[in-house]
Amino acid sequence: MSTNPGDWSQLLVNKVVFITGAAGHIAKSIAKTCYMHGARLVLGDLDPIKINKVKEEIITNENNTDDRIFVVKLDVTNETSIQQAVQATLDKWNTIHVLLNTAAIVTLGNIEEISGDDWSHIFDVNVRGYALTAKHIAPIMKKQNSGSIVNISSTLGLIAIPNSTPYSTTKGAIIQLTRNLALDLGPFNIRVNTIIPGSIDSPGRTQLAKDNNMTIEEMNEKCMEGSCLKRIGQAEDVANLIVFVISDLCPFMTGANLVIDGATSSDERTLYTCLENLSNEVLYEILEYLDVYDIHKSFSNLNNRLQNLITSSSLLFRIKLELESKSLPEYLCQHVIIPNSHRIRSLHLTNQLSVDTFFNHCTIDSTFHRLESIILNGIKAEKLPTTLFDLKSLPRLFSLTIFIKDNYYHDRGDIYPFIFSLPTLTYNKLYSSCHTLQINIPHVINQQFSTIEHLVINHCCTLNELNSLLQHTPQLRHLSCDQMFKSDEEFKEDPSMKLPHLKYIYFRDFDASFDEFEEFIKEISSQLLQIFSISILRKKTYLDGDRWERLIKEYMPQLKKFYFHFDQYFDDNNEQINLNDSTNEFINQFSSPFWIERKLFREIQIYSKVSTFSIHSYRKKWIDRHEHMNNDTYSKQNSTEDNYITNQEKTDHHMIQLTIGNNEYTTLDRPYIERLKSAAKAIQFTHLDIDNDGMSIKMLLDILSSLPNIESLKLSFIPRFPLESLSIEDVKNRLPVSAINKITKVKLGQVTEKQQIQFFINLCPHMQYLEIRCISDTDVPFLMKIIMNRRTHIPNLCYLCFINPIADDNMVRTLAKIIDSEIVIDNYTIQRSGKKISVHWTL
Repeated sequence: MSTNPGDWSQLLVNKVVFITGAAGHIAKSIAKTCYMHGARLVLGDLDPIKINKVKEEIITNENNTDDRIFVVKLDVTNETSIQQAVQATLDKWNTIHVLLNTAAIVTLGNIEEISGDDWSHIFDVNVRGYALTAKHIAPIMKKQNSGSIVNISSTLGLIAIPNSTPYSTTKGAIIQLTRNLALDLGPFNIRVNTIIPGSIDSPGRTQLAKDNNMTIEEMNEKCMEGSCLKRIGQAEDVANLIVFVISDLCPFMTGANLVIDGATSSDERTLYTCLENLSNEVLYEILEYLDVYDIHKSFSNLNNRLQNLITSSSLLFRIKLELESKSLPEYLCQHVIIPNSHRIRSLHLTNQLSVDTFFNHCTIDSTFHRLESIILNGIKAEKLPTTLFDLKSLPRLFSLTIFIKDNYYHDRGDIYPFIFSLPTLTYNKLYSSCHTLQINIPHVINQQFSTIEHLVINHCCTLNELNSLLQHTPQLRHLSCDQMFKSDEEFKEDPSMKLPHLKYIYFRDFDASFDEFEEFIKEISSQLLQIFSISILRKKTYLDGDRWERLIKEYMPQLKKFYFHFDQYFDDNNEQINLNDSTNEFINQFSSPFWIERKLFREIQIYSKVSTFSIHSYRKKWIDRHEHMNNDTYSKQNSTEDNYITNQEKTDHHMIQLTIGNNEYTTLDRPYIERLKSAAKAIQFTHLDIDNDGMSIKMLLDILSSLPNIESLKLSFIPRFPLESLSIEDVKNRLPVSAINKITKVKLGQVTEKQQIQFFINLCPHMQYLEIRCISDTDVPFLMKIIMNRRTHIPNLCYLCFINPIADDNMVRTLAKIIDSEIVIDNYTIQRSGKKISVHWTL
């Protein structure tokens, strides 16, 4: 396309511009400017309210229409979300011409302070999010042989300042990501560049100036130090540069890093080697991500300017007290918490010392009017009523978590009424380790109902006691209970106890009778229930599939996910009969079409003294065909149709799985093996999952000899045994032919050697699916050659997968060359998704 440089309104005409993090201040300006130049916008952000406001602002200006603006919800840390947003764009406009990666978060600190989770989160957003979005949009640009990608970095990716390691590292990584993408995508006429802004003006600057007893002019003067242009950068400056870079006026620029900071980062007099040199605006954004204790410890003594910023600004504080001594807390309470009570958003007291110290020096009252979340870990029961009474003065308290310290306190009936009286509470969790707990809440006429929507009860409770609690929570949507005990008296029906909004129920260590439970489900009358999970202790009456079926059909008609967990402890005097009876009853009771149609499958785990029976919603255990869609692909032919995968998806939910775990309750000795074999005679297991590093080859063969119906085999650890000493004849002699013929799916973990692969090829000659999990130094190309050279021993193999921590595109190309050297496969596709490389072909 040829563009007239004088016709600025046509620079981006009809270009589809995909913007991540589009609700941000700079991104909003970019979107407006691109729209002015004729672009069709895709505005992607995690916050649908903010992004729709951006859309409305663009439409409102100059009476624009929304026919060139498309809003999508986008979480750049979630690859599925990215795929969905890209597909939605293709469904609307059939292409994407420009990708603008602007989404970002800020995490600061030195290397010793930043947690692993913090590192993962900032890289997920700032780097991985950029890469994944480019990954799913690049194929579209390749197809049209054109495109432009712009990644937003920061001057902190070029220069170093103290306590900025995570943020600066990600911004530096973006610059390097751009260079590599430019190199890889250049042959497809796709340009990739980085924009590197310095300090940019934002709407919060006036308030910042006021908070620091400065005029806006004085703040601007301070921020302009080191800038040769002597003015503050504007979001429009960044937007205009981006329009130029992505337009057809700039066809020869790629791999460039364009700094837009008024030359501040190039001024040798003001290199950012000190945190004090950052603008108030940048500091304001930084402080929003830190705990108030860390703020005062790290910044308050640096200089008066930072002291004023901390004590006078309007940013809200998070407080997390992790105290080991009484020396510091008094200072924090007197000089940090109490003076800033009106600015505290969350309060987390992590242990009994923190709780006692805080309440010895502070009282939560109406001055904490912005407090939204409280966690009290280790509070004494006798202090709770007074504390909860004080919380009634908080107008924005939405979340309350309480861990009670005392084990001797017996009655919680005086605690829950206070909790239910909190006017805005939507989440409550109460934990107590006391095993003799009672809950006695008197029935009150014209009682005030609680606003709680999510209730977590982490203490012992009976159904009658739970009933008395739920009478006060008609808005409940999520209920979770641990340690549900049998009532000493019959279940008391209460027609008023209706929970019409309840969608989720979770019961753990449930010891009430099935009769009580059934009455309870009928009482709550929740026709919207979608997820139900229950863990039963010992009571075999729950192994009544017909009764469950009637209960679900009538009282849980909207149920989508069902999780059932039953523990049966063996009778030492007659454990084999006990085990066989239980397993037979479990399998036979839950095998009707009702369970099969809902894709609920059954799993049995057998330990030394207990067996666990599970029913849960179907999970694709072997392969998700769609997981590899829209990834970089090498194909010898354009497409393949894998009938095995389709058929597998139809049949997996009929499976009966035997799991051998790796825990303190599992000892792989002869009595245990005999117990497994006894269970296998009673049940036609179809899947075997072994997650135990103590398994030997001979044990594995002994177990398989008792499982003639096994179709799939999963081993998290390769069994230990000198494999060279076990010949093919030994294998055939130990296993009936029927078992060999039925194993079609194999997953192997921690493969390192050639002999390991050869053994399982000989063991399972009819396998169709093979997944190999490798360690970092595994020679994957060598394993691929072994498999290709022995394909005559496994002629039905049509899907092969390697999971390797160092998988990359070079490995994909190497494996493709190995396949191309084999004339036995004419039609295949090889793909990589993260650490997983998969090959599938037609037979």
